[in-house]
Amino acid sequence: MSNHPRTISIEFDIADLAMLAHAMMIQRNCQLGTRNYIARERADAIAKQLAAAAPKVSRHFDDAVFCELVVAVYETPEPTIEIERPSWRTWGSEGFITVTAGERKYRSANSDHIPECAALGEIRDFITEISPIAAPASPAL
Repeated sequence: MSNHPRTISIEFDIADLAMLAHAMMIQRNCQLGTRNYIARERADAIAKQLAAAAPKVSRHFDDAVFCELVVAVYETPEPTIEIERPSWRTWGSEGFITVTAGERKYRSANSDHIPECAALGEIRDFITEISPIAAPASPAL
């Protein structure tokens, strides 16, 4: 932390970090064909800092979906987590990790998760940690 007069400190909710990192990566990419090397390097450094600070489970979801999922969990007493097999998949048990919070469902970016996958436990632990209610996230029935 610097106390230099040209620096500022800003607080962000963990829901926003992956989305902000993605936005900075887009800004970095916009500078690829230009002579703005310093701006590109600074945008890259900021994107990496934000991505490192984002919850590890955010990598299982699209950035905006993760943001909305976290905000919904803040407001939902009993979110559920399950593997939801896509209707087009007729074989195997793989599917999306789906978090239901309130009236909405939030799906993982990939549909290759199995019921025994580590990601399911990681997401369940994360939801329990951020949930305003101390009850653990329950599997869907």
